[in-house]
Amino acid sequence: MAAGLAFWVAAGAMAAAVLAALWLGLRRGRDVGPAAAFDRDVYARQLGEIAREAARGVIPADEAERMRAEVGRRLLAADRAAAVPVVAARGPVAAAVALVVLACGGAVAGYLWLGAPGYDDVPRGNRIAESDRIRAERPSQDAAEAAQLPGVPAEIDPEFKVLMETLRTKMAERPDDLRGQRLLAENEAALGNFAAARRAQEQVIRLQGDATVAADHVQLARWMIAAAGGAISPQAEAALGDALRLDRNDAEALFLMGLSALRTGRPDLGFGFWRRFTEVAPADHPWLAQVQADLGTVAAAAGADWTPAPDVPDADAIRGMVEGLAERLAAEGGTAEEWAQLVRALGVLGETDRARAIWTEAQGVFADRPDDLALVKAAAEGAGVAE
Repeated sequence: MAAGLAFWVAAGAMAAAVLAALWLGLRRGRDVGPAAAFDRDVYARQLGEIAREAARGVIPADEAERMRAEVGRRLLAADRAAAVPVVAARGPVAAAVALVVLACGGAVAGYLWLGAPGYDDVPRGNRIAESDRIRAERPSQDAAEAAQLPGVPAEIDPEFKVLMETLRTKMAERPDDLRGQRLLAENEAALGNFAAARRAQEQVIRLQGDATVAADHVQLARWMIAAAGGAISPQAEAALGDALRLDRNDAEALFLMGLSALRTGRPDLGFGFWRRFTEVAPADHPWLAQVQADLGTVAAAAGADWTPAPDVPDADAIRGMVEGLAERLAAEGGTAEEWAQLVRALGVLGETDRARAIWTEAQGVFADRPDDLALVKAAAEGAGVAE
């Protein structure tokens, strides 16, 4: 607070000093005698010089007479000018004072709009240090999961419940069964058991080794985030980083990494991830329109000079793409990923009734394909339309 007061005192003192200097300069200019009085003295001395030079014969008599007449005429004009009283010119002084006041007022208004009165300056290094502190103090994945309140148990078909118990038992006995672990992860996610799903997915990644692809790490991060109630833990962020090392253009990983950076006070990093996301994300990606709308604000926070590309699709174009996908799925069918994509997109657009209807239809389409059904159900849960 003291620093803020010192700033205003210093700024006020400088403004007063400028105003005083301007005022004194104008005052001194008004106290100088009229130029006509000075001219009159010069012309009087010239007449004396002409008389002396004529007496010595240096100047011919007719030339001396002509010169006396000309200087005399100028002397008379100077006498008339000197006789006019000097009137103080108030206009320039008032205008100058008004200009200084306007400039000072504009500076104060600009600072109140763009600045933060009462706050000390926060250098970039300090902001990064604060961001590092926030990141370091984030709860771990296990802590975030433990802090979640237990949800309402989903109603499970008795036969499916028996199958799940059998699958869990088998995977506990055979932790190195890759196909079984993948099946366990997908079905646990379908039941909303995201913590169990992420543990099974970690086993999948471990067992695959070098055969793991970016999508496997992204799926792990998604289930981690869901299990943590939406928080992006250091472990989830690490999974996203692994995905980007395998595929630097993975749209989902770029979006989530940008979101994590923004949440921890690093708009500069968030802008980089999100700008890349807008360049590589498919046109019907459910978060593309929102990121495009927010990217200008993120760029301003990051201090980046950025303008949107002229070919950025508008909301109408995005909606057209969504409608096209819906029509194609209705007429020709499609993959589980496309059904999930449509459910997510409708949820983002706020059309929850349509999203719920698509989810209901998908349950019939993928009734005998539990893996695909789990994928669509995860999208429905994300859109808030799953039963």
